Amino acid sequence: MRPVALSLLLLATAACSIESAPTVAPDGTVDVPNDESGLRAKVPDNAKPNGFGGMAGFHSDDDTISVRIQEKADADFETAKADAEALLFKSWIKSEATADGYVLQYTAVGMDMEGNEYDNYVYEVARKIGDTTYTCSGSVKDQAHLAANIAICDSLKK
Repeated sequence: MRPVALSLLLLATAACSIESAPTVAPDGTVDVPNDESGLRAKVPDNAKPNGFGGMAGFHSDDDTISVRIQEKADADFETAKADAEALLFKSWIKSEATADGYVLQYTAVGMDMEGNEYDNYVYEVARKIGDTTYTCSGSVKDQAHLAANIAICDSLKK
């Protein structure tokens, strides 16, 4: 490969790997990464966009933020509860129907790369924004971090 072509390739690769800080609107919201519907959310300073091509949402290097956002055709509360209880479920923290969806919080079995089990704190929030229902979900290893993640879900808007 010629030196000029190699230099351009390296420059392009470096530019693609740079994470730029999201632009914060006057209302304190940022665009939801990997979302083409125009969703915005308020996120804490340690929240980073999920990778290019990944699920719409945010994460953090310290694993306190884990947010995945997707459209959901049917946000039935009882079905969502049954689905949660079907896999690795341990106990409910909260399960509540809301005017436009639901909020679920529960403890599930988590497993690390060595096969050791731990308590995994899972949440799923369903909300109608405009004419579309979205779920906002994730899990964290410390129950104290559920509130910050759910606050991101509650802040979603267009």
